[in-house]
Amino acid sequence: MSWPAALGVRPLETREAYDALEAYGAEYGREPLLLLMHASVPETLRADLLHLIRVNFMPGDNDLSLEADVLLAPLTTALGGGYYRIDAQVRWHALTLLRSMYRGDARSRQVRVAELLWRHLDQLTTHGAAEGDPALAEYIEVQRWVALATLQPEA
Repeated sequence: MSWPAALGVRPLETREAYDALEAYGAEYGREPLLLLMHASVPETLRADLLHLIRVNFMPGDNDLSLEADVLLAPLTTALGGGYYRIDAQVRWHALTLLRSMYRGDARSRQVRVAELLWRHLDQLTTHGAAEGDPALAEYIEVQRWVALATLQPEA
């Protein structure tokens, strides 16, 4: 089964994921690919988090369609209730590209995105956003573990 047919049916294999990322970049362009690379730090996405990532890491680009290009991309699966997930292998390759592209930065770009994720989750918790919403509570818990795995891998 080719990678387009496999999307959403099964996780892509390594070569399929690489081909899918390459095709995405060719079809959508550099900016959506950059946003997708940054959005690969969290394990699951919501539109509000993707917006924060775009505003903080692509501040000169005010094109809101970039966010739609990521959320509605063939590489992203809608989980329902406003939650999205990038294919696991695509996510792994996108993180590798992110680390490679910004390897000269004093602070890792992946760490900076994880810090933003952590602050975002703190805000959601502080404002009681998850009260009465078990899906959001689970999302926050999972994302905290994802952020910690990047910020404190030894822990």
